[in-house]
Amino acid sequence: MPPVRAKGTTLIATVRYIKDRHGPAGLEHCLAGMPEAFLAQARNGFLASSWYPFSDLVALMRAARRELGAADPRILWNVGRASADFGLNTVYKVFMKVGSPEFIVNKAMTVFPNYYDQGKFTVIESNKRLAIGQLAEFPEPAPELCERIQGFFDRMLELSGATKIELTHPECMARGGKVCRYEGRWLI
Repeated sequence: MPPVRAKGTTLIATVRYIKDRHGPAGLEHCLAGMPEAFLAQARNGFLASSWYPFSDLVALMRAARRELGAADPRILWNVGRASADFGLNTVYKVFMKVGSPEFIVNKAMTVFPNYYDQGKFTVIESNKRLAIGQLAEFPEPAPELCERIQGFFDRMLELSGATKIELTHPECMARGGKVCRYEGRWLI
């Protein structure tokens, strides 16, 4: 099986969040030690429509946690939220204006293949105040991705009008689970 690839938008959103929240110096701290090819792409700008090695995204997220996590303890959650803002307020903006949280969950969580070229994300259950999503068949599980997905899920629900959001991640492939399971409850 070939290595997982991530769409350029994932890297763009990550770099944008780091730079906006922690400044150019914060970004440089995160980039220090990254491979030369990655550095050149990061400095020249990633292309939103191109595919990049998922391992590069994970390395950047790990560097962000290591370098900036003391000042921003939920940095990967926040990167996920920023990624939702970046993706859902542009291409999918029309869904956000007309949909309930339940509708948005069923539409937005199925866009996983637009961000990662392997794995299957399905909505297991969804109603007015609950959603359960599951990521399966993802050959490179990473806790960093799980935290990012939770932040994305949180912001997606918020953008669709949900309040008092509670998210859990009771099963995780990175912790030995068969799938990554995400559960969200909220009020509207």
